Amino acid sequence: MPIVFFVVRFEPSMMGQEPLGGVPEVSGQPVSGLGFSEMVKTPAFIIMILSILLGGIMVNGLLVNFAPYIAFMGYTPQQGSMILSFSLLFMTLGKLVLGRLYDKLGVQATFLVVLVSSILCLFSLIMARNFAFGILYTIMFGLASSNALVTPAILTAKLFGQKEFSRKYGFVATFVALSAAITPVYTGFFTKSGESGYTLMLYTFMALSVATYITMWLSVKVKPVEHISLAEIDS
Repeated sequence: MPIVFFVVRFEPSMMGQEPLGGVPEVSGQPVSGLGFSEMVKTPAFIIMILSILLGGIMVNGLLVNFAPYIAFMGYTPQQGSMILSFSLLFMTLGKLVLGRLYDKLGVQATFLVVLVSSILCLFSLIMARNFAFGILYTIMFGLASSNALVTPAILTAKLFGQKEFSRKYGFVATFVALSAAITPVYTGFFTKSGESGYTLMLYTFMALSVATYITMWLSVKVKPVEHISLAEIDS
């Protein structure tokens, strides 16, 4: 199982370095945010985790069920492989674009971009008997799928600050993995019915996309009051 570790350093001295320009550090610099134990007690955390699970089910469901669905649409294995390859390429580019959008537009506007791209992604897949819609799917999938991978870290930092960030995000990331574990159970209710079941599944993914947008939006609206705590002063 792949594992990713994040190591966050707040001061150059923590890496054995001096500040840029050689200016001495001021000890006791403030670190903003809630601690891990405080975070898990907030409504914003519960809502954020719900958004991660809902969005993860949609994205993982598309990845897992793409090949059999596209076969129902009449694509040859070669065509299906090409569409899948392009969608994964745009998924990589989508991470860069989505991060840029968060920087330039802010979270609420970017949430809306994610919602629109998700709906267009699913609609184009439903209409994928037309090859042009298959290509449109690959582009929209890039942004829609990146939400499940990029947004959890963005929201964790925005809602709960940098204090104990590694521990907080490490815990949040477990729910990203949990969504992948839940997905086959959810999609299995639909895929056993053949093509009609796959189509119904895509419509439910649209509902999940809207629910993901609403829960992301709500998590920011109920963001806890930010706390400032002083870092320990070096003796």
